[in-house]
Amino acid sequence: MRDERKTNAELIEELSMLRSRVAQIEQADIRDESDQTFRMVFDNAPDGMLLADAETGKFCMCNNAVCQMLGFDREEITKLRVSDIHPAEHLPCVMEQFERQASGELSLGKNIPVKRKDGSVFYADISSSPTTLAGRKYLMGVFRDVTERKLAEQALQESEDKFRRITERGFDVVLTADLNGTLTYVSPSTTRVFGYTPDEMVGKSAMQFTVDSSLPEVIRQFKEVAEGRSFEGREVEIRRKDGNIAVVELNCEPISKDGRLIGAMASARDITVRRRAENALRESEEKYRTLVESAGESIASIDKDGVFLFMNKIGAERLGGKPDDYVGKSMWDLFPKEVADQQMSSVQKVMETGKGMTVIVPTELQGQLRWHNTTVEPLRDGSGKVVSVMVIARDIHDVKQAEEELSRYREKMARAEQLASLGTLSATAAHELTQPLTVVRLSLDNLLDDLKAMSIPETVIRRLQNSLTEVSNLTSIIDRFRSFARKSSERTVEQVDLNTVAENIARLLNESSRQARVTLQLKDMDKLPPVSMNERDSEQLFFALVQNAIHAADGKKDRQVVIGGLVKDDRIELRFSDDCGGIAPEYLDNVFEPFYTTKPTGQGTGLGLCIVQDIATRAGGKVSVESELGRGTTFLVTLPVYEAGIS
Repeated sequence: MRDERKTNAELIEELSMLRSRVAQIEQADIRDESDQTFRMVFDNAPDGMLLADAETGKFCMCNNAVCQMLGFDREEITKLRVSDIHPAEHLPCVMEQFERQASGELSLGKNIPVKRKDGSVFYADISSSPTTLAGRKYLMGVFRDVTERKLAEQALQESEDKFRRITERGFDVVLTADLNGTLTYVSPSTTRVFGYTPDEMVGKSAMQFTVDSSLPEVIRQFKEVAEGRSFEGREVEIRRKDGNIAVVELNCEPISKDGRLIGAMASARDITVRRRAENALRESEEKYRTLVESAGESIASIDKDGVFLFMNKIGAERLGGKPDDYVGKSMWDLFPKEVADQQMSSVQKVMETGKGMTVIVPTELQGQLRWHNTTVEPLRDGSGKVVSVMVIARDIHDVKQAEEELSRYREKMARAEQLASLGTLSATAAHELTQPLTVVRLSLDNLLDDLKAMSIPETVIRRLQNSLTEVSNLTSIIDRFRSFARKSSERTVEQVDLNTVAENIARLLNESSRQARVTLQLKDMDKLPPVSMNERDSEQLFFALVQNAIHAADGKKDRQVVIGGLVKDDRIELRFSDDCGGIAPEYLDNVFEPFYTTKPTGQGTGLGLCIVQDIATRAGGKVSVESELGRGTTFLVTLPVYEAGIS
């Protein structure tokens, strides 16, 4: 019986084992299906997942997300341990948390530094749960990248530190506001700066204290803060409690919490007094600089040693450089010794006497000697002591050359007038003396014939013959005067460009016309063909008519002289029109007569218009005049168009 019971027991045990085996087979089928589902979820999870051996820390499983986070592939990760993916300096703390999580003491590690394959570091929150597989303990870790949150927390901490430092200084008003512009904090210094207590400002919009003209700027600043941007040195105007306006300089930083912008913190400094002083100084400097730079003259300040303390742009350009090139240099560095010595003597004299002076001196600029009208004025310090001089040098080289050229031209015109006058006198005298001298000569001839038939002393006859000889000599002299007058009117006729002549004369008389407040204008002169005449005669004609108009101006108001021309019927018509007052009707018929003038004695020869008429006539043209007293005068000159071969 005992053996049978044992066998039954054995059978029962075998049956139990068989049932257990069947259950295991059934469970394995279920587990295979579950494993597939788990693997799909595990691999595609958005967070990184790592399965590590709790004892060795070696990784045995990972998903796609953690591979991307770390930069390793699956095979590489399964060869790593926990200590391989964290910075060395943080390992003690990381390993401690790993052990606590493996024991179930801790389920979440926050802001854990994780090292990528390339050595860079990111921060992750790691939640974990211990598990047992095949009798061995493992730790499943889920990694979530929180680097942005970590940086935001650091920024917030830095912002709070900065806020604390600014607040502790106490010199400026410190404010915080939400994104709607409502003030949430105002430091106590606001009472001193703006007159309000903090309680009077907190809870109200910052716009309420802003001057209307500054509202657009404040709105723009809030938009910048809402975009997470900070700014410094922005100026706005705030209305104080007493109604006065304060100019405030703002420095602003955005405030974030949990990675989200919640408002802004600003420090406000009252710069009203400074800004008023700066504005006044800037306006003064701007007026001075505008005056100095737009003067069109060289302006510089020089100390007692001849060193340049300042030079404007015009002055530097005339020396061939920029102002900075010459500040700090001396007179002798920029000019030849003789010129520098001469200029320095004026500087020293002004500094010694304290009185300004004006001199006309030549100055060498870039190797060229040019004339300047130079004014030297003393500059004093706060105590009234002369410490330097201001030199204003006006370039008058072109004016001086024009004056010299005009003087030479006037001398030439005067000589021409003198020759013309002499020619006219010669012709007139020759004509007037020829007839009476002829009568005298014939009378002497007849008298000699009569006396020879009579008994007259030989001495008488000889004396009468000597007188007849002298009369013949006088007649020869008169003939030479007549020949001189004829030759003085002979000129070589050539092709003359009237536009060029007009431009040259306008340039010569530019300074004279400016002083008389007369504007010279050329109209259509460049459209004219050449004329047939002597070039010097053409210059004399233009010079006489334009100068005549300038002399007619009184200099009390602006006048105008227009030199115009057109071609009409194969002839050129030149019009010299002015609005310089006109000629009285009783004088018009006499203006072309020799030696006729309405100018005071000694101020005119009366030959200018006479010569104009003579020149026009010799050129085959004519001249006429129209005038209205109180308005102006027009001289009309007609000349033939140039024909080749005429000489």
